[in-house]
Parts: sequence; structure tokens; C-alpha cells
Amino acid sequence: MEEQVRFVPEDLLLHLPRLEETAIIKTLREENNNVRADIICKMCKDHLGDYVIDDGYRSPDRNHQIFADIITAIEQLEAIVYGLID
Repeated sequence: MEEQVRFVPEDLLLHLPRLEETAIIKTLREENNNVRADIICKMCKDHLGDYVIDDGYRSPDRNHQIFADIITAIEQLEAIVYGLID
């Protein structure tokens, strides 16, 4: 897997509650994986005005996938906020 870098715009601050509308968070909630969903939401807020970097490295003993999930959540949130999807 290759590296992904995503800037998290500060103007999403007011829209962070809408993360619950994103497919990734909905799926995690449906799977009763609330802790992971909460971590993703918190980390999205923590990275406002900053970059999220997923180096693409996966190791069985560490959870590197969280950064890819944060990038996915931000992309889905932007699509909702900016009217790219319903």
C-alpha cells in the first residue's frame, strides 16, 4: 500500500458532528465498534488544520489502519458538506 497524505481543513470544525453521517462511521457503529468510531471522530478533530499521514505500512502488532480510516472519514465528510453526495 502506498502513502496517503490528506489535509484536514479547519472549516470542517462546525461540521464534525456530521461525521456520524459518513459511511465509515455508520458501518463501525452498526458493527458495534463504537470505540474505533469515537477514536476516528476525535482524531479528525485533533487534526483540523493539519495533515493526516498514512504511510501505507501495515503490521500485525500495530493498528496503522486508523490513519487510512481518518482520511476516508474526512473525504466522506467533505463530500457530504460540500454536496458531492446525499
